[in-house]
Amino acid sequence: MFIFFEKQNIYLIKDALQIFTGIRADIEDFRTEGKDIMFNMVMNTKPLAEFVEIPEQLNGLQYNNIICGVIKGAIYQILLIGKVFVYKDILLGDEKTIIRVEVRREKLKEDD
Repeated sequence: MFIFFEKQNIYLIKDALQIFTGIRADIEDFRTEGKDIMFNMVMNTKPLAEFVEIPEQLNGLQYNNIICGVIKGAIYQILLIGKVFVYKDILLGDEKTIIRVEVRREKLKEDD
């Protein structure tokens, strides 16, 4: 089932993410270790950075967590265990926005 996982992720990032959110991203640092699959999504477009300025009093706000929620929701929909977080954020002064995705190749137990 997970033989073509890397290829599926490339399609997910390049096609589905762009279709549903308008965000283009590339995959970097794709690794598999046992049952764990990890990769970084480097955002090529900055849709949130164009329209958002974070005030000084909210300097630690991770506004790009909205995108993490979308990705984590997609992982959950295919019943996999996943962790998604903002690694670097252009809104917080980094050079580019990078989202880290870590997926475990184990299915979640379905609710009855």
